[in-house]
Amino acid sequence: MESNSFCHLTPCLPAQDMHAIRGLSPLEIQQWTLARAKDYEEYIRALRSVYNAAAPIHCRLPAEVLMYIFGSVDPHNLKVLKLLHVCRLWRAILLKTPEFWAKLFTLVGVWDRPDALQAVLKYSGHRTITAERVPAAAILSSSLKPHLDRISSLNVVVRNNQFRKLYRLLRTGHFRGLDSLRLVSVDPAIPSPAVYDERTGLCADADLPHLRRLELSVRFVDHRLAASSVEFLSVLSGDSTYTSSPPEFISSPEAILRTLERCAPSLEVLTIELALPPTGWATVAERTPVHLPRLREISIEGRSTHPAGALLGAITFPPSASLSFTGIRQCEGSIFRHLVPAHVLPDGISAADALSLQLVLRERSTLRTTRGGRELLKFQLPHHQRVVDDVGHMFSANQTVAALELCRSGGVPISPDEILRLFAAFPRVVRLTVMDLHARYADKAEDTFLDGLAATSPSEGDIVCPALEELTLKGPDRDIRVDVVDRLGSVLERRFSVLCRPLGSLVVTLPVSILSPFEKFRDEVCTAQARTREGRSGRTIRFRPCEGAHQRA
Repeated sequence: MESNSFCHLTPCLPAQDMHAIRGLSPLEIQQWTLARAKDYEEYIRALRSVYNAAAPIHCRLPAEVLMYIFGSVDPHNLKVLKLLHVCRLWRAILLKTPEFWAKLFTLVGVWDRPDALQAVLKYSGHRTITAERVPAAAILSSSLKPHLDRISSLNVVVRNNQFRKLYRLLRTGHFRGLDSLRLVSVDPAIPSPAVYDERTGLCADADLPHLRRLELSVRFVDHRLAASSVEFLSVLSGDSTYTSSPPEFISSPEAILRTLERCAPSLEVLTIELALPPTGWATVAERTPVHLPRLREISIEGRSTHPAGALLGAITFPPSASLSFTGIRQCEGSIFRHLVPAHVLPDGISAADALSLQLVLRERSTLRTTRGGRELLKFQLPHHQRVVDDVGHMFSANQTVAALELCRSGGVPISPDEILRLFAAFPRVVRLTVMDLHARYADKAEDTFLDGLAATSPSEGDIVCPALEELTLKGPDRDIRVDVVDRLGSVLERRFSVLCRPLGSLVVTLPVSILSPFEKFRDEVCTAQARTREGRSGRTIRFRPCEGAHQRA
């Protein structure tokens, strides 16, 4: 059989190709056709690339616009790299867009793959690096060392044996561009060797000159890892997030106080998340209080009032700083006595213009004060039978609260004497809002509050809240009970007879069937017109001051 006897089976080949294979052996024909096919495949890819390059999107969109679009991409995973395979032009533009590659540092997958990390480091140019949830091994690798000065934000999950190496690296001065540092421990709390010892040196301010934000797990809190440039300091939750080990707490107040001393010149925000022990720390050893002149916000989430109070008693700060306490489960005696520093009267108590008190039976009660809309004070504590008296006592010297909001939920028992003392503490209240979210099951909460408005102050003999101008009553589903209407009329008449002036504004929500009794309030409320708004279960009656309103002297 001749070597070219099968040529009639390939009539689709051009004549020149048929001529080239004539006389070749079958093996030589296979080798020739394979080489020829590779040439054609390259040629086809080149043709397709030219075709894609001539697409309308490339003709109408300049390369600068595509670079801006690629630089604005917010990647969620490494699948975003598929953009490199759309066409040659896109690939070329992407490789020249460092903003696109710099955003990939926020992906966990980049730090787990050395090849991907090297590519991102190469094409991101000199852009800053934001390293989120990075394993410590990646930061300690030699390949990253030339780029450490580019890291602006570092969030590291670290073990004790790795921490010592990382700490030594932080002291070398390679992290001169670091702005934010977060170190999260993943080792069990017990047993655990100390991460610092007597030989551990101090991390100088010059090593981290631009550090502004510092977040540390409990075991890493130490004055050696701090800087005078820190503006935000957070002690992360002692409840283990990465392990099932028991929660870990700051061992002594001295550890956190010495850290605060390092950060004192610039510190503005201090947060502590479940890192204070539930017991102990009743007092702090005699020492000079740590002064934090720029502190404007303190937020403590803890289990007991004693450690938080002991810590606050050992520091001084501007009265304008806002205070927040949440998660408290244990309290003895006065709820607020252990939390409010005796040597500093916060503006949240002395200068607030609005106060909100929410009482919830068998749950946490919440007290908030604000000034100009800015929150100054927040207490979230377990409900306590003395909470109303404690609030009244704490604000007894306050002359600035003009708006008072009281909310009772779950049938919290409140005596008339408690309400009277509470109202007496706020003589300058202009706006009062009373809410009972479970009035159907409660013991006439509105009556209790209303009786207080008609009573006289036990100390001065005058009617409470004499400056009151606006009264708002709300009940479950916004409606108040029918039986409250008659009592409301008596209270308004009593206040009118004593003060000789009507209330400026009354806002209530009632079932439609009892609208008519509100006609009786026209003399006791400074208005000649009533405006109504339809609701699902009733109407909101708003008595507002208006031109030519009838007023009785």
